[in-house]
Amino acid sequence: MRATQQLDITYGHYLVTEADGDPPLVDAHEIERLITAAEEGGAVIATVTFFGPVEVTVEVLDGEPATDSETWDRVEGVTLVAQRGEVIVTDIEGEGDYPSLILAPGQRYQLRVSARGLAAAAERPDDATATEALEQHLLQLWPHT
Repeated sequence: MRATQQLDITYGHYLVTEADGDPPLVDAHEIERLITAAEEGGAVIATVTFFGPVEVTVEVLDGEPATDSETWDRVEGVTLVAQRGEVIVTDIEGEGDYPSLILAPGQRYQLRVSARGLAAAAERPDDATATEALEQHLLQLWPHT
């Protein structure tokens, strides 16, 4: 499954979280990586865009894909554990219409984030009225075997 849409970013991040759980909490000022795993499950994905649109593509896969680091500025990944079972991608307001990854509670999964357009996004002033996404992310989720 694959889906692409623009997320309206606020405060420079969005979430990978459990559908019926509490969103992951990470102090945005302490984020040093593209992806930060939260202690209570899920992850926070950092963006160069502090306010404005970011194009996010989500791929839910059966297994690990090939790494395509040639076309991306940064590629990072983490292993996470599903707390309840349905893993989703949302902005910090809980918006986003992406495919979900359904897992058994306690099952481990991989999350890889690839990002590009970071330099262009960094040069644009923060503008909540911007309509063009300069930054693009690819999130790939698959069960960890």
